[in-house]
Amino acid sequence: MDRTLNIAIITNDRDIYETLTELIKDIVNQAEIIHYHFESSFLDSPHESCPDIVISDRRENNTSWRSFIDKTSSLDQETRLIYILTREEKELTLEMINSGLFDVLTPASINRIHILINRILKEIEDHSKLNFLERDKIFNDNIVNTSRSMLSIINSDYIYEKVNTAFCSAHNLGVDSVVGKSLSEVWGVPTFERSIKANVDLCFSGNTVRYEANFDTPFFGSRYYEVIFRPIGRGSGNITHLLAETFDITDLKHSQQVVSEMEEEFKKLETNLPIGFVRCETDGTIIHTNQAFLRIIDCEDEKLIAGLSIKEFYTEKGLFAIHVQQLQDEKIKTFGRVPLYTFTGSEIACRISGFVVMGEDNSPSFIDYAFEDSSRELMLENNFTKEQHDAFFGQPVLINYHKPTHDQNQVVIGSRTVDDIEAVFDFTIRPDGSFRVEQDRSASNST
Repeated sequence: MDRTLNIAIITNDRDIYETLTELIKDIVNQAEIIHYHFESSFLDSPHESCPDIVISDRRENNTSWRSFIDKTSSLDQETRLIYILTREEKELTLEMINSGLFDVLTPASINRIHILINRILKEIEDHSKLNFLERDKIFNDNIVNTSRSMLSIINSDYIYEKVNTAFCSAHNLGVDSVVGKSLSEVWGVPTFERSIKANVDLCFSGNTVRYEANFDTPFFGSRYYEVIFRPIGRGSGNITHLLAETFDITDLKHSQQVVSEMEEEFKKLETNLPIGFVRCETDGTIIHTNQAFLRIIDCEDEKLIAGLSIKEFYTEKGLFAIHVQQLQDEKIKTFGRVPLYTFTGSEIACRISGFVVMGEDNSPSFIDYAFEDSSRELMLENNFTKEQHDAFFGQPVLINYHKPTHDQNQVVIGSRTVDDIEAVFDFTIRPDGSFRVEQDRSASNST
């Protein structure tokens, strides 16, 4: 026994006390022995904890044997009381034991204390195990029956031997309606054959089995479950039972489905948008890009640019470092149109925006970039400017101009195209669209 055995010895006989003490210490490694001279002094003493054993020498005590048994029992019913009897009381041994006495000794049979102590030690150990098992059973029953998972014990004949409250609730059945029934009776033959039997057989071969399946139960209808079968053996690896745990994961499945659908939509969006997305380390090293970015830079495979830095695509050296610094200062920044090299060495123009992704320690973890190809926009702008020029300089316009004559006040009004005017006059166009003639080349030519 691991704990200390507490023993009270009540006697006025010094020899009896020393003999008992010596005999007890031969048997018990950890024993605390307290000596009392009379039963009354024992009863009157405060007891922090009641002794496991009380040995009382009745030869010098004149209290009622029955009264002392009752009073000792009232202190603690688990206390074992042993009497050392007088010659006169010896005949009352059977009556005393029936009244709650553990056993008796006589001065001549004092050595029997070995036998009695061993009996008491075994009783204490058995009682402790029983208490532990009872507590363990209550504890386990509380856990099993308050669990939201369906728990069951199944034997090798596919018969339910134990089920918990959650299992019974799911099937809308009482415990007695499930225990003793086979899995095929409870779940139905098709479900048993399709989703259960093979996994049960695998478990009985010594494997812990985990799988997911869709089951119909009377109370909950069609639901998704995660099932775990754990083998239970009884020595020599002989597996006689299995523990089945069935978790309802319907909500989780639905959530996963929603997330999966959202991911698919985002993937389509990312693939179809003409905007290139790039995630980089804070130094610009590329981690991941979408297909649009690869198309923009004319690269066929993301692996070809893995590990490269975004700054390698900048045509203006040093500009990337400026952009990174601005991002670190402002966290999000649009840089407008930036000239870049493609993977094949051509030049393109892109609108670039950047966003700093902060880590848990509030320091920059990544930089996400968005690239929008501005080449077509730039081309349209250039074409539009040329068209504007052609439209303006090829149209006839009515202009008033002073031509130097002998009569300085004479105004000559002419209708010419701007191209004609360019050929005849040196002029400037004011912001409001009017002209200022600097020199009439036709006059100088005529002279």
